[in-house]
Amino acid sequence: MSLRFFVDCTLLEISKIIGMTESAVKNRLYRALNKLKKELKEWGDITIMSIKELISIVDKSEAPSKNAGMNKVYHDLFEELKSNVERIITTYRHRPSQKIAIELYPDLPTFHQAINELDAPNWFMGTYEDNKIKIVSPLNPGPEHTCQSVLRHAISLFTMWLVNDINPLAPKWLTHGLGGHEAKQMSQEYILPVSLMN
Repeated sequence: MSLRFFVDCTLLEISKIIGMTESAVKNRLYRALNKLKKELKEWGDITIMSIKELISIVDKSEAPSKNAGMNKVYHDLFEELKSNVERIITTYRHRPSQKIAIELYPDLPTFHQAINELDAPNWFMGTYEDNKIKIVSPLNPGPEHTCQSVLRHAISLFTMWLVNDINPLAPKWLTHGLGGHEAKQMSQEYILPVSLMN
């Protein structure tokens, strides 16, 4: 299949390369394409868990009860997740191996302390490790972000976590790039200068 569709070899060229008759190559290619078609259909039929079965949101502030602002954050975050998580899971055809917790920290200093990065810059407001996404609360995003940018970054972090769940050895540039892409954080203005440098 690689020789036929990626290298653009003819059936005759493939038969010479692999030492089979042209009709044997044609038959194997036909069977392989049918098998691939069946597997792709099965992947597409995977049932997706509901968001609440997949993700929990944990308020890491020391306030004992939820206020109206936090209720709105929960609602907005679940809406953002509902709009994107199923699409991302379907795109990567991977059911997460465990439930993930999104930990919301009340402000940047508390978030930075929780991740042992006391001198972190103000733009650094979210990360993931193990089965946890740690992020600053959209209610208090700090000077470099807005409520909406924090919500979008939660989608980016979920994607990075999912890619890492698929392959823990995936390089950081790949997980970050896919996260930014899925969260629609890669604007034309962002991509253009990078491509001009190459």
